Amino acid sequence: RRAGDFFSRLAACHDATSSEDRRHAATRAAETAARANPRFVLRQWVAQQCVEHAERGDYALTQRTVERLLRAFDEDPLDAEAFATPPPNAFNICLPCSS
Repeated sequence: RRAGDFFSRLAACHDATSSEDRRHAATRAAETAARANPRFVLRQWVAQQCVEHAERGDYALTQRTVERLLRAFDEDPLDAEAFATPPPNAFNICLPCSS
């Protein structure tokens, strides 16, 4: 009977270790992805908004966008306000080729 208890505890310990190893591996994978993938990527609609604001003499959005691009791998809670949702006309933007 004691041998059965030992093996039960051993199996439980193994399961816990395996689970811990899986969590550790998942954490490492997430950290690797965070280092390799920027949190902010310049979208065409953001660039277009910068142009439109700048044409009106308002460079605040352009400045904010440049600052954000310089810290593209950092998480920034302000992204949700400024860059999360494209405006309704974002899908109608057509940029001419200058070549």
